[in-house]
Amino acid sequence: MDNMEHDIPDGKYLGKLCKRGHDWNGTGKSLRITENCTCVVCARVAGKDQSRIQRKKHPAAVGAALKRSRNKSRDDLADSFVATCLVMKVADVPPELMALKRSQLMLHRSIAERKRNDKARDDSGERSFDGRE
Repeated sequence: MDNMEHDIPDGKYLGKLCKRGHDWNGTGKSLRITENCTCVVCARVAGKDQSRIQRKKHPAAVGAALKRSRNKSRDDLADSFVATCLVMKVADVPPELMALKRSQLMLHRSIAERKRNDKARDDSGERSFDGRE
């Protein structure tokens, strides 16, 4: 069997059917990784299981990584939002203006978050530290 005949990706080969019976494109064989001879599908499933175990063991680390990822994409969205408002391409907006607009958006977000927290506190009947009820 020729690799070109079955469009086999580089670094992979067709080998004996794996224990779980992952048949690749009806060939009766499993697509395997050249480096360690493991079935591609079995390796993918094992990787997902491993990451699931890691998430259960270290939920705080996963949460922090997720928060960093969200903040980064939020900043990217902010940049494109600013460029759209200015009717310019992101690359054409001067860096100083972009930094100023980004800080403005961050301030707006913190004010909105503070208002939400105050409202939640008011709804629960708690007293704030600055003497307000």
